[in-house]
Amino acid sequence: MVNARNFLFLILLLSSCSKEEITPVVTTPPPAQAEVKFVLKVEASAGGKVDISEGTYVKGTEVTIRATPNNFFNFSGWSNGKSDNPLKVIMDKDLSLKAEFVKQDLNLTFSYTEFSEPQLPPSPEGLGYVKINNVPHLIIPFADLKTTKVDYLRIFQFDEKAKKLIDKTKSTFNAVSEVGYPKSPLIMEDFNKDGFTDIFLVDHGQENNMINGRWEGGYLIMYYGTATGFVKQNFPGITDKKLFYHHADVGDYDNDGDLDIISQRWSSASERVPADNTVSILKNNQGKFEIITLDKPLDSVGSVLFTNLDDDPFLEVMCATYRNDQGSLWAWDPMANTTSIINNKMGPYEIHDLVQISNAKGKRILIFPEDYQGKKTPILSTTDNGKTITTSTDMFDFQGRDVIVKDFNGDGLVDVFTYYGNDGEWNANSYGPLTKSIYLNTGNNTFANPQEVKDIFNKDFTNFIGKLFFPLEATPEGYKFLRFEEFWPSPFPKNAEIVILKMK
Repeated sequence: MVNARNFLFLILLLSSCSKEEITPVVTTPPPAQAEVKFVLKVEASAGGKVDISEGTYVKGTEVTIRATPNNFFNFSGWSNGKSDNPLKVIMDKDLSLKAEFVKQDLNLTFSYTEFSEPQLPPSPEGLGYVKINNVPHLIIPFADLKTTKVDYLRIFQFDEKAKKLIDKTKSTFNAVSEVGYPKSPLIMEDFNKDGFTDIFLVDHGQENNMINGRWEGGYLIMYYGTATGFVKQNFPGITDKKLFYHHADVGDYDNDGDLDIISQRWSSASERVPADNTVSILKNNQGKFEIITLDKPLDSVGSVLFTNLDDDPFLEVMCATYRNDQGSLWAWDPMANTTSIINNKMGPYEIHDLVQISNAKGKRILIFPEDYQGKKTPILSTTDNGKTITTSTDMFDFQGRDVIVKDFNGDGLVDVFTYYGNDGEWNANSYGPLTKSIYLNTGNNTFANPQEVKDIFNKDFTNFIGKLFFPLEATPEGYKFLRFEEFWPSPFPKNAEIVILKMK
């Protein structure tokens, strides 16, 4: 029998045991482990860029890196030996990578597989660069002034992947045109306003056989562009007249919205023109041309220019003589049907070309005489529409080839390319450095040669002497030229090189 004292003791004991059992046991967990991270560094060699330059990534992360070459460069691989692009890497250690780029091989070989090889050398006048369905093409007349042979106006497709200039004459022109010898820049405009570039070429004809005191002459050549090629045009009284042409210019003289053409023309062995030497307007009416001929020219005509000589809104025609005695500048106003002498003391110059440069600081007309005697005939200049003619002090020497007006250094001002040297002597030793062919506009229609010309691969062309460069188009990296590796005395070119030049 449990007495009261023992009963109380038992209760206290049980109570003490219950408290110990329900007391929680608190333990401290071990510290959490920190994430393992690695550093990725990526750089690009000259000629391209990468989309990641640096980053820190948790161990095991997959990272994708893309290399992008600049224009005229190719991606060649990564510094770890991989060539995948984009490249995937697993971050299990610190990693440094470099994307390698190499310059493209921009040497091109002429391919004459579609058509027969040319019988004559390419003419340095009449070259043209045009895109058909966004594919670049080069137009080249193959012609010789003094021979009896003839060749054709040809067109070549640029295939930079295959490194070729491929003759596409038969498949691009619906009818092939023979060329005696071009004597004016190839005019490239959209004359019928259908969105495609058209081409117009002056064929001077050859000087190999006189008949009754006149050369045989040649034809004006016009093609209208399409999405896939060019279609030859025939305008009666214009493209079917075999005359002795020398120069042409383009402009909307009557402000009707259609581009017109002014054409110098001399009588040939089979065709006569007023005074045996006159000028005509090929008036454009929505892509159809008619001819308006000046019946009473004031003087002979060597070169022509559409320009505004008075205060009305219409263009006049400036004509420069072509003779080695005292020459003149004179004008024809076709809207008023009047003529006038501008300057009858121009000097004994056979004028090859007239070029007008205009900007906010005013207008300047440059006059380029031919110089087949190698006497270093000066380039002439006028800022008052020909009333005063001076010897240019900022431009000198001229080969007697096309004068090309483009913005070569991307400053928004048109510059001039003149083919420096040669002086008409056709002596390879008389060629000058490339910089002497380029005149950069200083902003007020005066010009200076660039101090430095380098390509995008840093090759220095500043003092480079080459037989023929031809401007193609502006690119974000610099101006693209085509350099012919063989020109003279080769009968036709075999190779050319694209060079992208930066000028300072």
